[in-house]
Amino acid sequence: SGEVYGAGSPTGFGTSDQPKLQPSGIRSAYPNAKLSSEFLLEGWSRATNGDARIARLFHTFGAGFSLDDGRSFADIITAAALGRDIKLYSDGSSKRNFLYIEDAVAAIFTLLLAGEESIKSDVGGESKISIKDFADVTASIAGVSVVTMDEGSKGARHAVQGDPPEPNTGKLRSLGWLPKVSLEDGVQRTVTRLRNRLGKLN
Repeated sequence: SGEVYGAGSPTGFGTSDQPKLQPSGIRSAYPNAKLSSEFLLEGWSRATNGDARIARLFHTFGAGFSLDDGRSFADIITAAALGRDIKLYSDGSSKRNFLYIEDAVAAIFTLLLAGEESIKSDVGGESKISIKDFADVTASIAGVSVVTMDEGSKGARHAVQGDPPEPNTGKLRSLGWLPKVSLEDGVQRTVTRLRNRLGKLN
């Protein structure tokens, strides 16, 4: 959801910053669909004096994703759970604010149950980690290796350059929310659950 702030934007955004519509581009439909939903919800809130609450999720990971999900964390964890080397098709320097799904759900409930009305907040990890570091942590937990592939390889993924905006979780923290699951613990849980799931499919 951080893409609503605009591609290539600096870090440090907050929900008081105006999102930027991207009229055209290869990914413009993605952030614009999210913004459209927000605008409709806020319009309904103003017209009916209703209570609208918005959570902008950044890079949530955890069990339950489709095996062909396509996001970097999903490809990395799927390979690890299958006992395969993790293949990166870039130098992995691009950074993300990963947040384990349990903490993301807690954040959403924090917003829903807050005493204030019509609030919004980014929902993401407190610190950035590179795709390469995420892969290294996962490889260490799963007992596999990380291999950097040629960026021109057919079917290459993870080659997105640059860092997305950094989530501002100040509002959530003021409401008492803090992430409780470490990256390592979250990866361990996700790998374990995916291995159990794959075992049941076989």
